[in-house]
Amino acid sequence: HVEGHFSVPIPETNIRFDWSLAGGATMDLGCYPLHMIRYFSGLTPRVISAKAETGPKNIDIAMEVDLELGGGATAKMTCAMKKDSVINATFMARGEHGEIRVINPIAPHRGHQLIVKTGAGEKTETVPGDTTFTHQLRAFVKAVRGEAKFPTDGAEGIVNMRVIDDVYRAAGLPPRAT
Repeated sequence: HVEGHFSVPIPETNIRFDWSLAGGATMDLGCYPLHMIRYFSGLTPRVISAKAETGPKNIDIAMEVDLELGGGATAKMTCAMKKDSVINATFMARGEHGEIRVINPIAPHRGHQLIVKTGAGEKTETVPGDTTFTHQLRAFVKAVRGEAKFPTDGAEGIVNMRVIDDVYRAAGLPPRAT
């Protein structure tokens, strides 16, 4: 089972509340945990159910999604941009022999933690926390130099967007404009 969560309080006057600009919590925040679920599981999830809390017409200010990954594996994604949301980003993966929880995988340069639980106990640690932009730049430079393949591409974005569209449909909201 894997779970991803991302919430940030965003003022209702922000462009993320504008339907014509493809606004919504899932588009702006939920896309990250959905991608993490896909990346770390290596699978494209199937949306089982989705429940949205809406603000302006068709704009999700919070979303909760249950997903199926295949082979009995499940996932959950939650996100929120309500004005009373607490800034929070987490990712968790639980398997037969243990669990890993990542506190703040989105902005590790602002503090983060890895918590690993196994039959032998629990261990908490941190790793170097450069900004995600720094990691992206390093990956870009390696790709340009031919040293490594870029970790994601346009095709990955299309797959993620298809999952997001499925989330909106399952929640009873229209997908964002094509």
